[in-house]
Amino acid sequence: MSRFEQTNEKFTIAYGNDHISGLFVQAFDRTDEDEPLVDEDEEFEGLTPQRLVQIAEEYDFHIELPETIISVE
Repeated sequence: MSRFEQTNEKFTIAYGNDHISGLFVQAFDRTDEDEPLVDEDEEFEGLTPQRLVQIAEEYDFHIELPETIISVE
């Protein structure tokens, strides 16, 4: 499993690749980090690398996904 986290003034985003659920992303409001605003993964919601980057941009993050967390078919 690989996990990365970034924080800005309002939000925290966590993303990575898990051996069970594949690619995942979670976004949290920094005032309530117990309830994610977004909680998506590859296995159950069909998260793609492009969608992960889109979600990050919606919360004012710019991420470049390392090759190590992108699922290879």
